[in-house]
Amino acid sequence: MYDYAEVTKIPVNVSVQSAEVRRLALQRMDVMQRELRHAQVAFTALRHALTAPVPSSRPLADAVMNSRNWLVSVVSSYTYIQAMMETAMPPSMGAGVENISAMPRVRELPLRASGGLESRETFGRIC
Repeated sequence: MYDYAEVTKIPVNVSVQSAEVRRLALQRMDVMQRELRHAQVAFTALRHALTAPVPSSRPLADAVMNSRNWLVSVVSSYTYIQAMMETAMPPSMGAGVENISAMPRVRELPLRASGGLESRETFGRIC
């Protein structure tokens, strides 16, 4: 398989550094599964907006924003998990439980899409 995104140029060195990191990673994976379900619903809405017999810009814009927001959320969760387990980080950035509080939380992202997420509070309840 060809690496079109050239992701293999960046080495990844990870390990589960403690039981707490494992617990937090599994907890975030539960959130990611919910985010993926929401992304699938958003993709379905996008497909319907694109195939509607009478095109309308509002449903299309809503579907594009909602699907984008959920995918950003999934990628943020994945990045959070990898950062917790990263072993090749400089000591000042260090991974692991002691530095988790400095990492951005997905629930803190100000996501907003018409007809989708209305506020951070709504997003927090969903995730």
